[in-house]
Amino acid sequence: MMKDAIVVDIETSIMNFQNALDVSSELLEEKWNELLKGSSLVINDIESIHNPVANKMGIPIVNISNFTWSDILNGLDANELDIKYSSLEKLADYSYQLPFSTPCLGFRSDSTKFGLLAKNIDWDWVSNTQNNYQDKQFVFFTRIGTYLEGYLPDLLSLLEKENIGVIIPDEYKKYLPPTIEYFKYSTNTQNVQDLIALSKIAIGKTGYSTVSEAVTAGTLYIHWTRNEFIEDKYLSDGLTSDGRGIKVDIFEDDNPLFSLYDLILNNINHNLQPISNSNREIAQSILNYIKD
Repeated sequence: MMKDAIVVDIETSIMNFQNALDVSSELLEEKWNELLKGSSLVINDIESIHNPVANKMGIPIVNISNFTWSDILNGLDANELDIKYSSLEKLADYSYQLPFSTPCLGFRSDSTKFGLLAKNIDWDWVSNTQNNYQDKQFVFFTRIGTYLEGYLPDLLSLLEKENIGVIIPDEYKKYLPPTIEYFKYSTNTQNVQDLIALSKIAIGKTGYSTVSEAVTAGTLYIHWTRNEFIEDKYLSDGLTSDGRGIKVDIFEDDNPLFSLYDLILNNINHNLQPISNSNREIAQSILNYIKD
């Protein structure tokens, strides 16, 4: 549970995890029996509360993730809950561990490691759009949280003077200077991965979807981490060790506005190349697992 786009609400998060376990087994089984009826396979991202029901129904379970709830709870020092969720995660029959992952101690020891799982990029759209904008350079902004939002108008004005375009969440449109080139997106936008691929740089907190889309696009990710959220550390370490990201400590910075501005100007001409995702390989492996 997040207080905003950056800060983790630890107390509420732990309470929600406990509340999920407190649901009566009879009610849980009734709900999931109905939902899983007729299924031949359950594929989990990180949820595991339904695993006992799937096991009882004889439905195989496959995990695919870059982190587990038990790892997160361990990082929050919620050790009793960590053990309970780990026991649920271990009920899966097979697990796929994605890159930049936490230890995933709730996965089976024979889990398989694959490349990135990410949305496919429409490179024709990206190329045509770049041509339409005469190869203008763009910077992609995620939802950056209330702390940084106050700096955004000045940062966008500085980018406008450098003739750099921006791609921003719809709610930030009010901060745009009058002549800057921009795209906006919302939670309903279906081609965010294409907008990231159009950008030379993306800026925001670490999160698997944005990280995987930036890496497969060849977009440099300037990012910060939520200190209480262990997933972020592993994502950030993976990005920086591969030279595909730059970590900033925005809360320790007296002037994050100029730090971000300098990083953008100094790195916007990078030569990072796209990386293919492993979507087909993962899908084929799952199909092979079902056949076996």
